Amino acid sequence: MTLIEVLVALAIIAIALAAILGVLGHQANTTAELDRRLLAGWSAENALTWQTVTRPFPELGTRTSSCPQGNFKFICSETVTATDDRQFRLITVTVRLPDNPTRLASLSTLAANAGPL
Repeated sequence: MTLIEVLVALAIIAIALAAILGVLGHQANTTAELDRRLLAGWSAENALTWQTVTRPFPELGTRTSSCPQGNFKFICSETVTATDDRQFRLITVTVRLPDNPTRLASLSTLAANAGPL
């Protein structure tokens, strides 16, 4: 082999390795985002469970609280809205990071009034 052939082969290998590293970097970012969203979903589930256990028929309005999960310090916003049927209220929990307005998870449920109105 001549020196030129060896240099061309090394260039081809370098380009292939650079492409592989780019794909691996993208996959690592995607995995980190999926982990963040999974933990945000767990925080939303915990907030909804806490809401239904502590306040069977919640008052209307929005409440914001800290809802950490794992290494993340999430912020949960609970919004309670009226429905067409006065016996039910819609509870929606939205989870985000403190420094980012992007919603990572959102869950909703209906709360029924067990007593008379």
